[in-house]
Amino acid sequence: MSDRNPLPNSKRAGIYFMVNLLLHFSIETGTTGPMTGLVRNIKTSGPSLDIFPISDQVSFHYWLGRHNLNRHQIRSYDMLIY
Repeated sequence: MSDRNPLPNSKRAGIYFMVNLLLHFSIETGTTGPMTGLVRNIKTSGPSLDIFPISDQVSFHYWLGRHNLNRHQIRSYDMLIY
């Protein structure tokens, strides 16, 4: 993610919204495999989740928990408990 603009004008402003939509879609269709790399990249090099609206934060934790539960990562499903 190489956008150098401040966050409100940045491409990063909608990153968690889009990831939430993609996680939801992938869980509903049963194709959660490709999302693992995307989630890993967002966690390592993405913007901090704390600066985004609480609705995006809650949605991200919920869908990430569902994603982990579907992939049988039982210890990681704690994201469902927020």
